[in-house]
Amino acid sequence: MDNSFLMKSAIEKAVTREAKEEIGITVQDMKHISTSACGATIIWDLHYYEVSDYMMGEQELEDGEIITYDFYDSETVRQRCLDGTIDEERSAIILLKYLS
Repeated sequence: MDNSFLMKSAIEKAVTREAKEEIGITVQDMKHISTSACGATIIWDLHYYEVSDYMMGEQELEDGEIITYDFYDSETVRQRCLDGTIDEERSAIILLKYLS
């Protein structure tokens, strides 16, 4: 079996798991947007997915996790990327590209 297929499958399972744990949504449909590779000597790639269909539920946080979330319209997200409120630079760049 193709290694890239196995990798994609593992990543999509992680997307589904993390969405359920951290936000409380059950993913029905997702689409890969982008992958930000960290570099040649470190594997710390960030994989970005658009979830277009989901069922809302309850968060399933791990012990000690405190995670809050909110939903924003596209213009607010764009402004938060530009003003530094979203301060993880790789994510801000991917979001800006996605919203353009």
